[in-house]
Amino acid sequence: MHKYNIYRHIPSRDGTDPSSNDDEFASIDFDALSRSFPSTFGVEYRALQARRRAHDDRRDASDVSSDPVVAASAPRGTSSFSTHVTPGFLRALTSALLRRDFGLEHFHVPPQRLCPPVPGRLNYVCWIRELLEEKRCVTDSDVVRREKRRRREVSAEAVHGIDIGTGASAIFAILGVRQGGGRPASSLPPWYFLATEVDALSLEAARKNVSANGMEGRIAVVAVRRDVGPVAAALAATSRSTFDFSMCNPPFYATEEEAQRPRRGDGRDRTEMCAMEAVHAPGGEVAFVSAMVDDSLVHRKAVGWYTSMLGKKKSLTAVVQKLRQCGFTGRAGNVRTTTFEQGRSVRWGVAWTFYEGPARTLDCRLATRRFVVPGENNGSAEVVRRLLQYSAICVRSQDPMRVHPLRSTDTEGHDIITLVGVGARAVELPGALESTMDREVRWCTIDATVISQTEDYDGDTMDVSMTDMLATEGVEVRVECYLHVEAGRMAALGIADRMEGEVCRTNRRWRRVLAKKGDTIISAYNTTIGVFPT
Repeated sequence: MHKYNIYRHIPSRDGTDPSSNDDEFASIDFDALSRSFPSTFGVEYRALQARRRAHDDRRDASDVSSDPVVAASAPRGTSSFSTHVTPGFLRALTSALLRRDFGLEHFHVPPQRLCPPVPGRLNYVCWIRELLEEKRCVTDSDVVRREKRRRREVSAEAVHGIDIGTGASAIFAILGVRQGGGRPASSLPPWYFLATEVDALSLEAARKNVSANGMEGRIAVVAVRRDVGPVAAALAATSRSTFDFSMCNPPFYATEEEAQRPRRGDGRDRTEMCAMEAVHAPGGEVAFVSAMVDDSLVHRKAVGWYTSMLGKKKSLTAVVQKLRQCGFTGRAGNVRTTTFEQGRSVRWGVAWTFYEGPARTLDCRLATRRFVVPGENNGSAEVVRRLLQYSAICVRSQDPMRVHPLRSTDTEGHDIITLVGVGARAVELPGALESTMDREVRWCTIDATVISQTEDYDGDTMDVSMTDMLATEGVEVRVECYLHVEAGRMAALGIADRMEGEVCRTNRRWRRVLAKKGDTIISAYNTTIGVFPT
């Protein structure tokens, strides 16, 4: 269960951690839920309990019966809760959870259409939020956009996503809008969805669910064509040119025969849980997601993260192989995979992106630094100026890479100076920075975040000397160094280690160099870039 999933923190019915329980419904207190909704969920829950008792009675009778016919026809094994779940029970459960935990007063799914379980689907939405929160290398367009936002020229950004094949429930879009990926929506940017559907009955039901809960302003449910790719069809149905992500739970059966084949575990028909729905597609989920990959190669940065849920592990392997054939590589951080575990129910997720080069992840974080520039200077603006100066002269002649500086701001308005280290030979390519990103030869990324507000600090994590310096209104610089190519390790560490002496002007050699050339370099830099005057 994902760390942001609200059901992860609810104790299971037997008191164990629901994230480690084999029962996919372990985090739900059915007794309490049936008392809250006695006429809807309560009826289905009591019927399920009756089916379970009857199953156990037949099994116990076979154990003491001498009749071989009775013994052969009796059920075997333990009575798993999930074994007795019916489509009617699942619809009542989903409706009750959405009403209790997400404030949805109206939710209906036709009997002929899929009604997915809420905790498992919320795992996917939470993963999307994690992808969006991941710090990634900024590009020139990101810098300009964030600089405009810092100057109040544009409003705070909202998150826009595409739900491909939203289904009758529109569950992903509804959970994303209401929950914002796992936290109260008021603490996150608003989420907006373009929800697409090709089936007429599912389209009508999804629109009713959205309108009945007052979400027409946040979710647009549109009909799309079947004869074009899933992503291409979605982009053709809207005037918006860019989205932050796309998500999809693709048709998971390749043939009618596969859909009717009994489950290996309990012998139930595969479609018994959801009634017979149009879940078949030529080639199944692999072919469907492969079509998404082909669309992404055309539309590229129109979508930040292309993602999909998969029902089979072998499908994940096939999709990742397809991505590698198209030039994606996990080492560059442009492909991500995950597992959604909900009890014994397991699904897999895959995501790929054309944006922003290598990801900043814990796996590639090389070092962190923190220092304070004394308060007698001209505040954060002067610190930013010194960091930009340092970026122009920080590489030594023997270092095997060159550095390109970028400036942006975070969600709290703090300035971030990003030093992008690339192989020295790549600098001579036309359009050096963009070329090195596309060719995946970025060696390291160093973020220096400039913070001047003392209330942003946690005193428990700071030493006494730093607390005293901040008390005099000093400016803190937090440095995070990420390594993408092993050849840049020593040069990256050297840049991070020398930064404090340069910015604080405590290093005699650097101070002497800056006294002669610093003003000229920073002036030339501002003139060249044209968007970062301080």
